[in-house]
Amino acid sequence: ALFKYLALMLEFPYEWENSFGQDRNALAAVLEKIGDLEEATGVYAQSLESSDSNIQLDALLRTAFIHKRKDNAELALSFWKEAAQMGSVTALIEMAKYYEHKIHNPVEALYCTTEALKLCGADLKLMKELKHRSKRLARKISNLINS
Repeated sequence: ALFKYLALMLEFPYEWENSFGQDRNALAAVLEKIGDLEEATGVYAQSLESSDSNIQLDALLRTAFIHKRKDNAELALSFWKEAAQMGSVTALIEMAKYYEHKIHNPVEALYCTTEALKLCGADLKLMKELKHRSKRLARKISNLINS
């Protein structure tokens, strides 16, 4: 019965609008893994309508990463911004990377890193990484000002 259910979900992904958001995100993740990124993006878009903010956040981040993989960072940025407004440290880190390496805007990158630091909580490893990034960005900004 489960196999038949999954087979139908894969064959007709958009017909499962009444399924739980977790089911939709899981289906989209399967589609993503088998390389059907367009279908995955469409199913994640349905999850954005969920009333569960965790499901929405997961869909936003996964959609952003699909666009990043497809070398469409500008579109990914719009999803990261929305996820960042929901308090996603991951989104803020990705935005910092985008601003630093793609746009070459260390000021925006530092802002995103600072916001991520505020939200990282007790994760010491993450805090250390963010502080390191912050110091490096501050040096870049200083070098730009002094040159």
